[in-house]
Amino acid sequence: MGEKSVRKSSGKTAASKTLKEKRVAKADKKAASDRQQNHDAVSRAAKN
Repeated sequence: MGEKSVRKSSGKTAASKTLKEKRVAKADKKAASDRQQNHDAVSRAAKN
């Protein structure tokens, strides 16, 4: 009953993305969102 589950100790795997890559991706996403909002605002103004 008191057996511990056995896990493979394969060492640490490399992170899928580094912190710098995550920061860059977040900034890119925010910039794209800002551009889209600006484009929508211009489109709405042009229609009126």
